[in-house]
Amino acid sequence: MNSVKLYAVHITKMPDDSIHTPHLFPKARELATDFGHLLARLESLTLDAMADRIIEVYDHPRIQIQAGEAKRWMELMRYAEDHIVNFSALPIEFEYMDGLYEYDDILKILGDEAIDHLLSYQAA
Repeated sequence: MNSVKLYAVHITKMPDDSIHTPHLFPKARELATDFGHLLARLESLTLDAMADRIIEVYDHPRIQIQAGEAKRWMELMRYAEDHIVNFSALPIEFEYMDGLYEYDDILKILGDEAIDHLLSYQAA
């Protein structure tokens, strides 16, 4: 089996207080707008760490779900990348804490930018 580069997608607060977000994560802009205040200036967190921070600060169920979706996306990206590298195809199923996702669900969760990025491994 080939190794993968284990995603470390970061959200970074810049010196001018703008927030740099990963273009691959479909809900990155929303996450930055709603929770960018949790980052200190020049701080950079992985998407997982940002989701953990959101969960620590907010106990509202909807916010917890939003943070959980970011963690699920990250885990799916890692799994999908591994699957592409080792089997030259996107996975047809993905099991996560909240259920089993079929191929169509996987495509919706990942989003077009992430899928294009993952499929670029096949061309390499």
